[in-house]
Amino acid sequence: MATLKGVANHAGVSVATAARVLRDDPSLSVRAETRERVRLAARDLGYRPNRLASGLRTRRSGTIALVLPDPQNLVWGETLRGVERAAAEREYVVVVADAHGPTLDAEQLARFVLEGRMDGLLVAFATIVDELVAQIAGRGLPLVPINSRSAMVDGSVTMDDGAGSALAVDHLVGLGHRRIGFLAGRSDTDVGRRREQGYRDALAGHGITPEPAWVAAGDFTERQAAESAMRLLDPNHPRRPTAIYTVNLASALGVRTAAGERGLRIPSDLSLVTMDDHALLAHTDPAFTAVRMPMEEMGSLGVRMLIDAVAGKPISHVRTDTPPEIVVRRSTGVPGEGG
Repeated sequence: MATLKGVANHAGVSVATAARVLRDDPSLSVRAETRERVRLAARDLGYRPNRLASGLRTRRSGTIALVLPDPQNLVWGETLRGVERAAAEREYVVVVADAHGPTLDAEQLARFVLEGRMDGLLVAFATIVDELVAQIAGRGLPLVPINSRSAMVDGSVTMDDGAGSALAVDHLVGLGHRRIGFLAGRSDTDVGRRREQGYRDALAGHGITPEPAWVAAGDFTERQAAESAMRLLDPNHPRRPTAIYTVNLASALGVRTAAGERGLRIPSDLSLVTMDDHALLAHTDPAFTAVRMPMEEMGSLGVRMLIDAVAGKPISHVRTDTPPEIVVRRSTGVPGEGG
């Protein structure tokens, strides 16, 4: 069985230094190369620290929580994969909490945190509010929002949602569309505002001003999107959109339902492009054109930032490095007659 002494000898450092590197001691002053050498030695030797003993000394559990609005939603699968991989690299365990919806209840979350004795919390919510963040921070628990930002914490991880929206709009304009609608998310959410602003900025770049009737409010759910899309696709509107871009995948499913009820075929009558690409979208009917966002990278960065916060290291608001990309499938085409 690998020992801490063996790791230290393999890395050419003292046992004390090896121990402090492996527990991410923020007060340890050594070169980055030394830290990497110790971690590689531990990995190569198969060393596993005694989490129970370490926890008793540091009062840490070695567990972090990831709170998701719907863990069964396939879109979050990539984020979870990034979270679990990054946590495993730091020898942390991840507990996934289901908040049963797109909003977060402060009492529920506080109870979960206290009873679970978590070292820190990753919150993947569009609708996290500053009041809730303040309550959690007031309990001394490190918290990192991913996919949203809050002024109440020093760090967060987001993606370039504006660039993602621009890809969707540019693709549709390139096909010849000028009347491009947007099925939005909640306007009181950070991610919803970023994606809508990206849509508006991209249209402006093409000399297009969206009409009020082209933009419909949503709440990131399929049902609300279907209701809103029925209004967007009103056949009595002389300039109804010939294409719609949706803020997320659930909204795209709602638009597809509404298009069917309006007797519109995708893409011959209506082009549809969405955020949140996933491999399964190649098998929808029709296969959705979608913007692929770096969800896995976001999860991985979130874990690293959270563990830094747990260790008392400074954190900041960052954005993923990987740019979004558009995956063109069969839900988009040239405008139909009258478009």
